[in-house]
Amino acid sequence: MHKFFRQETREWENVADERWRWIAVYGNRTFLKQLDDDCIFHQFKEIDQSKLTIFSMVSGNKQINLEFKPDTMKLIHFYLIYGRKLAGEPDVQHKLYCFGYAMNGTNHIFVILPDDNIAITDDADKVKLLL
Repeated sequence: MHKFFRQETREWENVADERWRWIAVYGNRTFLKQLDDDCIFHQFKEIDQSKLTIFSMVSGNKQINLEFKPDTMKLIHFYLIYGRKLAGEPDVQHKLYCFGYAMNGTNHIFVILPDDNIAITDDADKVKLLL
């Protein structure tokens, strides 16, 4: 379990583990992990995009690297949750991990699907799951 320090309440909160996590790699070879080795959760807004060279999404032994150019790109990262509820069955929810960049007014978004395949789009809402 990881911890997040909420500035507003000045208290630590537990944060659930993520199946896919990000790692920000900087030009000086330092990095920031979303869920770091000291069990601290870092927010996306903590990434210093002006020094970023690689943005990685990692799950187990799988890694997807996005080469980043701070002078021309703006980093994007968010989640989409899809679910269904059928009478007499448990809820089924799927989390899609979305990341990419905006450049010249166009979004380039990589969507990691529940089976770890990737959809590439300019609008994550275009990606539909067959539930």
